Amino acid sequence: MINPIIKAWEKSDGYLPEVHKAAIKVAFEYNDKYQKFQNPENWWLQVINMSGAGYAYPVPEKMMDKFQLGYPVAQNLRESDWRLEDIGCHPYRSQQPNGYSDISTDWLSTELIIRRLMYAKEAFYMQKTIDQLDNKIHEKIIRTNFDNPDKILKIVSKAKSNEEKHMILFNLPEVLRA
Repeated sequence: MINPIIKAWEKSDGYLPEVHKAAIKVAFEYNDKYQKFQNPENWWLQVINMSGAGYAYPVPEKMMDKFQLGYPVAQNLRESDWRLEDIGCHPYRSQQPNGYSDISTDWLSTELIIRRLMYAKEAFYMQKTIDQLDNKIHEKIIRTNFDNPDKILKIVSKAKSNEEKHMILFNLPEVLRA
């Protein structure tokens, strides 16, 4: 998997645009063969975007523009930091010098799975009330975002409430892995 990238480096004498092209090509070639467990930040972005939650992450630029240097950071600007830290992936405090781990098993712990369940539940309540009450909302989300909607609908339909459907949907392997 890494050989084409090494060859691009050597052939182009380290010319980064060529190396990046090779890396992207490899990523597309191996995408169907290997799926990586998503880190919490990517997962959270996916949950709020797919569910149409009324929560903005990252903090909107207009809000960031209101920040004044020399003053404490307002709570509404810190909320996303707190949420990501709570699910194990603070955006500015990586435990490793090269960033957060790309190894799937580093993101698979009972505690982090429980937190993802709770945050999926929280994302449900960030939706518009009309969407929370809509019994077809999860079918819309599934048909819009998945290649195998019937399989996923069969699993999600076993839930007793829309809240449970939300928690199940966003913790299925198809969502946890990318």
